[in-house]
Amino acid sequence: MSKMKTILIVDDDPLNVNLLEAMLSQENYRIVTASNGEEAIETTLSSSPDLILLDIMMPGLDGYEVTQKLKDDPNTNHIPIVLVTALHGTEDKVRGLQAGADDFLSKPLDKSELMARVNSLLKVKAYHDHLLNYQKQLEDEVARRTKKLKKELIRRKETEDQLLRAQKMEAIGTLAGGIAHDFNNILSAILGYAELSLVMAEKESSLCGYIQQIYTAGERARDLVQQILTFSRQGDSQMKPAKIGVIIKEALKLLAATLPTTITLQQKITSVSPVLADLTQVHQIIMNLATNAAHAMEEKGGLLSVELTDVNRPPEEIIQDSGLTPGAFVRLQISDTGHGMSSDRLERIFDPFFTTKPPGKGTGLGLSTVHGIVKNHNGSITVSSEPDRGTTFDILFPVAEKEVRVESAGDQVLPSGTECILFVDDEQAITNMSKDMLENLGYKVIAKTSSVEALACFKNQPDEIDVVITDLTMPHMTGLELAREFQRIRPDTPIILCSGYVAKIPVDEVKSMGIQTVVSKPVSRRTMAEVIRGVLSRDASGIEVDTLMLNPNNLQRHREIFCNSKS
Repeated sequence: MSKMKTILIVDDDPLNVNLLEAMLSQENYRIVTASNGEEAIETTLSSSPDLILLDIMMPGLDGYEVTQKLKDDPNTNHIPIVLVTALHGTEDKVRGLQAGADDFLSKPLDKSELMARVNSLLKVKAYHDHLLNYQKQLEDEVARRTKKLKKELIRRKETEDQLLRAQKMEAIGTLAGGIAHDFNNILSAILGYAELSLVMAEKESSLCGYIQQIYTAGERARDLVQQILTFSRQGDSQMKPAKIGVIIKEALKLLAATLPTTITLQQKITSVSPVLADLTQVHQIIMNLATNAAHAMEEKGGLLSVELTDVNRPPEEIIQDSGLTPGAFVRLQISDTGHGMSSDRLERIFDPFFTTKPPGKGTGLGLSTVHGIVKNHNGSITVSSEPDRGTTFDILFPVAEKEVRVESAGDQVLPSGTECILFVDDEQAITNMSKDMLENLGYKVIAKTSSVEALACFKNQPDEIDVVITDLTMPHMTGLELAREFQRIRPDTPIILCSGYVAKIPVDEVKSMGIQTVVSKPVSRRTMAEVIRGVLSRDASGIEVDTLMLNPNNLQRHREIFCNSKS
């Protein structure tokens, strides 16, 4: 059913009102009335009629003035107005049209003419309302699609930003892999000769101490390469018990060089307890939080404070730190006197892609990364901040049961042998050092810097060579290609593959070539000694061998596999 139409009759004469009501009574209209101009405007605003029959000559506001006011009001200008008057002059009609009237009816009224005019204007009004409604629907649809399009553009921009970050990380990873390969080759010679020197030097001499320092520095460099690979997502996370104060001091030393003179760095590193941690990720925590603190103080300067202390948290406090249990903790606290944050921002700082920094100064991933690292270390992180009063991050790491004991390179008793080893590496320094190291362990060594010469040597005496140790990346023939040729000549040849960057080695291809073990340069004297004996023992006992991606941090797993194979 169509909605009942409402007609407003405005006339100061009750007889005229009654007459119009009588004429319209046979139609299904709702009739409302008003006796003057002011009442007509109020009734129009309250009842929103579909048509107005308006007398001209009234006390107060006449019909022209009422028409003008209603047509000037956007809430009522769409309502058709018919002026009902006894005036017949052209000037009167022109004045009415200028005021905005839609039609005229002359008194005395003719019913048929009245009904024709009313029905005609109501149809026009209905069409007009339909068009307005359709226009509103179109505007709503445009607004909805525009909102959806904006969301899609934002999502696409975020996806593009994520892709760009992924491409940057991939580029960093490629660069890191190249650096790792070259740098590990250099470290192989440094660490190898340092180990040989420690074996030959007098144990209590100053020279022995100096060489030990060289060896220790080389190990730190080796670990640094692993940190670079881990940061660029090219290496595995290495969790081990360690005193994290050393890595924190190194990170702060690196950061101090970049801080403006308006920022004072204050550190208090007193903790001596070990934490089961990935040192690369601890370094990442420090750099992220300290850099954020520096950004918060870059305009006015201030104090950046870093503290590492041992704490025993009582049970009632532990409850507040989700996931923690009572016990001993190492507490890392990083504070600044910068601009601080409001409570609403404080609630979202660990959300991915949320940042308070201007465009180009932050990705919104730093704090979410820190939060993930802390949780991965079974710790907790809390933050307190107020506008213009600085920010403090409080991190708790559970104390590990024990710290890894580092054995001096010169004090090691190593497995040895008398077998014949073919050693192949295109780096002359590594070849010379490795030959000396292996001969020091009792082996007979044939050293080659050319893969082509090594293959020719093996063809001439395949049964006299007990183990082959080959580099991966070499000119003319790679270590994998060389291994394939060795296997073709003598399928049971034990082969050890060395590389400065094991992440580039295709594992499936390595297995298919019969390579028993892959070791990561630089290879320590103990690692090489145990790998050789392990490969020979496994091969001699007929135990099926597999590929072991070995780096300095998973040496224990390597030892366990060899021990199990011997038992």
